Amino acid sequence: PLPEVTIDNSITVKHAVDKIRDMLMSGQKINFRNLLADMNNRTEVITNFLALLELTGKEVVVVKQTVCYENFEVRKI
Repeated sequence: PLPEVTIDNSITVKHAVDKIRDMLMSGQKINFRNLLADMNNRTEVITNFLALLELTGKEVVVVKQTVCYENFEVRKI
């Protein structure tokens, strides 16, 4: 038999996109670590990262990282 898998549906990519857009409206930039500060599990982290990739692909935001493997900054275009 196949193992049982539980899927966490606590957040969607659309919800994460909306949250990031709201955060950017209140300020000019956000720090990626600050964005993830209130995440409760791995699914939420991945979903928020996917939302960030979507916003980058649609050229809504630009991501800047000054040092490899360090924190990065997200700015509204």
